[in-house]
Amino acid sequence: MANEPNEPVVEEAEEDKDTKTAAKLLRVHDILSMTTKYDMCVACLPCLKNGKLEDAKFSCVNGDCPTCGFDKIWSKGLRNRILMKEYDVGKKEFIEKLNPNLSLATDIWLDKVDWCSYVYKEKPVVQAHLKEVAHQATTQRPPDADDGD
Repeated sequence: MANEPNEPVVEEAEEDKDTKTAAKLLRVHDILSMTTKYDMCVACLPCLKNGKLEDAKFSCVNGDCPTCGFDKIWSKGLRNRILMKEYDVGKKEFIEKLNPNLSLATDIWLDKVDWCSYVYKEKPVVQAHLKEVAHQATTQRPPDADDGD
C-alpha cells in the first residue's frame, strides 16, 4: 500500500506501534486472567518448550533470560510505550506522563499498582530436615574419648 503524497510516514509508524501495543496488552490481560499462579509463570516463560515449570532453565526463572519474565512484557516493553518519564523542575524529580502519541494511553494507566516479584526462599521444612538428619547422625555414632562423655 503506497503512501499518499501528503500523508506523513510517522503516523503510519505510530499506528503500527499502536497495533503492537494492543497485542501486548492482550497478552498481559491473558496472563493476569489465568486461574493459577503456576499457569501465569509458565505463560511468562517463552523459552519453556513443554509447559512444565520444573523444566525451566534457572536463568529464565531467575530473571536473567533476555526474553522470559513478566518484566520483559510490562516493565521493559509495554510500560515504556504507554508512560513517558519527564523531569519536573518544580518537584525536582522524574514524573510519569501518558504518551500523547498513543491512543491506548488513557488515565487508567496513572493509577498506581504494587507488583510482587518472584523471590526464592529456602523453606523451613528443608532446614528442619537438615537439622534432624544432623542430630540423628551425631546420636547414632559411638561417643569418642574426646567427646567429654
